[in-house]
Amino acid sequence: MKLIRRLFFFLTWLWLLPNLFTLSAYYINPSTHWLPVLAGMAYPLILAVNVLLIFLWFFLSNRKQIILPTVMILAGWPQLQATFGISLFNIEPNGKEIRVMSYNLRHFALKKANNKEINKAKRAIDFIQRKTPDILCLQEARSKKEIYQYIDQNLDLHHHFQFHNSNTILSKYPLVKKFSKRFPNSKNSFQYVDIVVGQKDTIRVFNVHFQSLRFGSEDYSTLNKPKFEEQEQIQTVLRKIVHASRARAEQVEEVKEHLKQTPYPVILCGDFNDTPSSFTYRQISTVLFDTFRAKGTGIEATYAGPIPGLRIDYIFASNGFRVFNHVVQDYEFSDHYPVITEMELLK
Repeated sequence: MKLIRRLFFFLTWLWLLPNLFTLSAYYINPSTHWLPVLAGMAYPLILAVNVLLIFLWFFLSNRKQIILPTVMILAGWPQLQATFGISLFNIEPNGKEIRVMSYNLRHFALKKANNKEINKAKRAIDFIQRKTPDILCLQEARSKKEIYQYIDQNLDLHHHFQFHNSNTILSKYPLVKKFSKRFPNSKNSFQYVDIVVGQKDTIRVFNVHFQSLRFGSEDYSTLNKPKFEEQEQIQTVLRKIVHASRARAEQVEEVKEHLKQTPYPVILCGDFNDTPSSFTYRQISTVLFDTFRAKGTGIEATYAGPIPGLRIDYIFASNGFRVFNHVVQDYEFSDHYPVITEMELLK
C-alpha cells in the first residue's frame, strides 16, 4: 500500500506539467508558443483525470494530496465554465425575443449535386424553416442556384447578404449596412450586417468562419487512432493543427478590432474551428459573452464529424442582450449541428 501511495504521489505531481500547458492554451497566443495548442485540445481529458485524482487520494485517506488537482481545476475555472454548461432552468420568452440560428452546412448542394443530394439539402432548409429563426447565419453555404431559389421560396427571411458563396446572413428584419472580408492568405472570411429590429433599434450581426484544419480522411484516421509507425503522418496532422491555430489567432484579432469599433449591440455567430479552452475563444469572450455560458447545459457538442464531443460553433452577444435559452439541435445533415438561442434586446 505504501508503494502505491508513493506511485500516486509521483504521478500527481508529474501531472502538474500537462495541467499547466492546458491552462496556458487559453491565454498564450499560438503564434508565440505552439505546445499549449495541443494540450488545450485535451482539456476535458485533463479535467477528468484531475477529478479522478481527487477521488483516489480521498480513497487513500491522504487529504493533503487532494489540494493540487483541486487547485488545477479552480485555476481553469474560465475554461470549465466555457466547456460545461450548468443552467438549471430557461427563462420563458416574453414575445420580444429574437431567435438566432448559426449553422455550418458544409457546402450542402454544390453544382454537381445529384437529385438525392438536392432533396437532402431541401429537407435541411425545411428543418430550418420549422425552427423559425429571425436571424440565420450560415457558414459553408455554397450551393447551386436551385437551392438558393428554394431558400427564397421557403424561408421567411427575405433580407440576406452572401459573401464568397459561403458565409450568408439571412434576416426577417431589414439590413441597413453590409460588410465582408476574406482573411489574408485564407479561404475563410467574416461578414457583418446592421439590422433594424422593431421600430428603431439597430443591432450588428457578425458571421465568422475562422481557419479550418483542412483535414482529409487520412488525417482524421491518424488523429483518432495514431500508430507509432505512422510518425510522418502524425507530424503532418500536428503541423496542420498548429498552422490553423496560428492563423485563427491573427483572424480573431482582426474581428476583435471590428467588434471594439461597433456602435450597436452585437450578436456574433460562427464556426470557430476551435474549442472553448482555446486562445481564439478567449479573445472573443473578452468582448462578448457566450450564450452557452448563460443558458447552455452539459457539453452540447456542435461538431458531428469524426472527432466526438467538440463544441466549435458559437453564438455570442454583447451585454445589451438577455438570453432565454440555448440549444444545439441534433439534426444530422452536415458535419456540424445547428445552434439556436433566443434573446431579448434590453432597452
